[in-house]
Amino acid sequence: ADEEVLERHQFRVAVDDLLLQARDRSWQLALDSMGFDARVDSHADGWSLSVAALEAARGEVLFELPRLQLDLRGETMDLRALDLPLAPLGELLAGSDVLSAALTELVGVLQPRGLVSALQLEVASISDPLARWRLLAAFDELAVEPWHGAPGISGARGFVRLGPGSGAVVLDSSQFSMFFPTVYERALEYDDFHGTINIDWDAESVALSSGVLQARGEE
Repeated sequence: ADEEVLERHQFRVAVDDLLLQARDRSWQLALDSMGFDARVDSHADGWSLSVAALEAARGEVLFELPRLQLDLRGETMDLRALDLPLAPLGELLAGSDVLSAALTELVGVLQPRGLVSALQLEVASISDPLARWRLLAAFDELAVEPWHGAPGISGARGFVRLGPGSGAVVLDSSQFSMFFPTVYERALEYDDFHGTINIDWDAESVALSSGVLQARGEE
């Protein structure tokens, strides 16, 4: 049975010249405009926020998100989103203090494009969010530029699963290409590309390793 809704509020938000910032002012995000439809449901053990048709704009950058849902139950948080466009999101965040300087630089170098078709972030305790969390995301037509010896890619399809200190990227792509600018003059084109790339990291470094990769394409 569906969980009982104790109270429900529905409304439309439309704001111009908006400044979003943390309570301690550690970051801020300026927007020319933002609008969305929202519904807030109150339950016995928490509440949920559903957002639809979200639009955020700054200058010529327009970020559109068709659906987002946030559920809070006690200390646990569950965030879900559909059809998240990477390029405009990166452009909005790059002109803000939301990301660290290092991460802002990385996003600028990678220039991620494509679509996260489904995303889910689970946090076990919002009072200590980095202790236990899990991120699951499916992506389509993902593209990034080369970085520190890692190849640039385009046409990537698959999914990501991440948790504290480790994770994996599973690729299941057709019409996929990789570009090693220090090795080849042009991109390597593949009709099919399948495999898993494992990711491990700590405060000092990030390590990538791969299992069996299967590729079919040009010789």
